[in-house]
Amino acid sequence: MPDVKITQHMLNNIEYDRDYSVQSQKVSGKMADVGCKCTPTVLIVGDRADLNAAAYHLAQSLQSPLATEVIITVLVAESIRKSFLERLQSQLKAIPAEAAQDVERNRVLALINKNSWETISVNELGANSPVIVCDVTHEHLGTGYNGIATLHTFRTVQEAISLCGKET
Repeated sequence: MPDVKITQHMLNNIEYDRDYSVQSQKVSGKMADVGCKCTPTVLIVGDRADLNAAAYHLAQSLQSPLATEVIITVLVAESIRKSFLERLQSQLKAIPAEAAQDVERNRVLALINKNSWETISVNELGANSPVIVCDVTHEHLGTGYNGIATLHTFRTVQEAISLCGKET
């Protein structure tokens, strides 16, 4: 299998500066707010991945957790999980206040706290910290995307494929 590396060219022109906005849709002849209409994306970080590029890409996506294009699921090879998370932690920045105050996001944060699920966040940022919950699928977090990403650790490619299949 050939080595595939993320190049600088692949990272050019990636737009992460989309504003948080509630989208409207026609429902029963009237315009109604429907919340985040995101295109869910999975980031898979294998044991020979460019960890700096992967951490940068994820941190930028987490910066706008309710944007239209966002990474909602991260799969990380067990052998590089610690190194990857160390690189990610140093790049995490505060999310916009309107995203931090999202009702659905706060409901999910309460659920995470109640169940004592492992999370990755920046304590110094408080409520404005991006949040990743570990080893929990979006199915457990509720319906629709809520601004919280999930992270799963895998050992084999087959396990990564299985984990992708479990995410809703």
